[in-house]
Amino acid sequence: MFYFCRPTVGIFTMKRKAEKDITYNLIIDTALPLFLEKGFEKTSIEEICRTCNLSKGGFYHHFKSKDELLFAVSARLGEAIIQITQQADAYQNPIDGLVFYIQSYLTYYNDHPKEAAFFMVLMNRSASSPAMQEFYLTSYLEVSGFLSFLYQKAIEQELMEEFDTVKVATALMTSLDGMTGYFQVIGHKLELSEVIETYKTAFILPYLKNQSY
Repeated sequence: MFYFCRPTVGIFTMKRKAEKDITYNLIIDTALPLFLEKGFEKTSIEEICRTCNLSKGGFYHHFKSKDELLFAVSARLGEAIIQITQQADAYQNPIDGLVFYIQSYLTYYNDHPKEAAFFMVLMNRSASSPAMQEFYLTSYLEVSGFLSFLYQKAIEQELMEEFDTVKVATALMTSLDGMTGYFQVIGHKLELSEVIETYKTAFILPYLKNQSY
């Protein structure tokens, strides 16, 4: 999906702050499987509090609303995509990094349909929530910026011709996000090998200096 922003977490300078962070993470850890299993709309704050043995006052001490909790849970789920991004960045050949990112992104959401469904909830909520919209946009720009960086790196290494890396990276990211939604529509896993080859044909091969990649 995309490189999620993480909510700011303070340094554990006091026992009270450490206890607050423990409860903060407990709420996220409790809400995450409930959101994935039952869906965001069908999971109530009362159920979350009951499951983690916390008062509603304790919940609202850490989160102003369920939407704010959605933000934090999204950040937790996004750690898988962050890891994919970091692994892609480790490739010496940026084209290999691009291929790895595309393949790993599609594989992850093909193998994790509940996470893909949650991603669609996030996209839908962002349409009516300015905070969620900003969160999604920031995350989107971070990942498309990273993909643009890989393209630019390939140009600098003379592996690719000159082109508008920002536009192509944006198109690639938009297509990947759309494919995540398609996983929900079809309701079953795809044979990814042909899909990945199609992505390579559309977003990598046209820009190569050496077409034998």
